[in-house]
Amino acid sequence: MKSCWKENLREDFMLIKACLTKSNIIFGACLAFILFMMLIFDLDCPILHITGISCPGCGMTRAYLRLLHFQIREAGFYHPLWWAPPFVPIFWLLYKRGKVSHKVHQIFLYLFAGLFLVTYLIRILFFRSMVIRFSPKSGVIYQVLSHVFSFL
Repeated sequence: MKSCWKENLREDFMLIKACLTKSNIIFGACLAFILFMMLIFDLDCPILHITGISCPGCGMTRAYLRLLHFQIREAGFYHPLWWAPPFVPIFWLLYKRGKVSHKVHQIFLYLFAGLFLVTYLIRILFFRSMVIRFSPKSGVIYQVLSHVFSFL
């Protein structure tokens, strides 16, 4: 019994060690830095701030906040695919439990990504509003590159 306990503990430590790779630590540090900077400079969205372009998930948090108030129409205004993300973990669990084949799982993920991409392109091209913004010149990347190339 004691050796079984030690073996389980050893396996747990090996799992933790495997998770704490350099890349994960660097990613976590970068994420913590971004969140810290967002708090200091009162930034809404790091992707919008860095690129000047809204991401495909832009408005999703606001949509879910509207849903908490049972305002379904407003949720659709903020993001028309507010209903889709809950299907991802459900489908993943079905896949992990062997209820769905690998091929069906891949098809689902590609369709899901495609749906988000098409919706994003339609929103960017035709429905820019207070939710979706496309102004690359206001992004940090453009501003930094314009300063760098102005010195050359």
